[in-house]
Amino acid sequence: MVDKKPSSYYIACVEDCILTIGTPEMEAVMFEKFPKFEILFRKLSEELLVKSQTSFDDYKTSSPEQRYLNLQKSRPDLIQRIPQRQLASFLGIKPQSLSRIRARILEKEKSYLKKEHLKAVIDKTFQMDEIIEAHSVKDLANTL
Repeated sequence: MVDKKPSSYYIACVEDCILTIGTPEMEAVMFEKFPKFEILFRKLSEELLVKSQTSFDDYKTSSPEQRYLNLQKSRPDLIQRIPQRQLASFLGIKPQSLSRIRARILEKEKSYLKKEHLKAVIDKTFQMDEIIEAHSVKDLANTL
């Protein structure tokens, strides 16, 4: 609250958490007692601001599917724990769109796994052919 106005944003906790509440006066007293903490706090705030800006830029330039994939990569635990409607809201889409995105990703993964399985079967077939051919040559040599 730099300008002493209420925020236009709010935070809703979806799990139990520990929340620390302070006032600007409490902050001033703490910084006065612990000056190095003020430096640390400022550095952490700057890092958080840069990270937030980068995340926002990524959000603006990414498709909803890419935002979901990024979240899946960076925070897979959230995808398992957070209700779909809240995930959709976080991604800036409707729950129905999130369902379609998940289905599309699942279909792509299935297709990829089928291709990988087919490659493995083909590799095994070639290996078997080589073994059979090697034994055939050996058997032929023994009969001569």
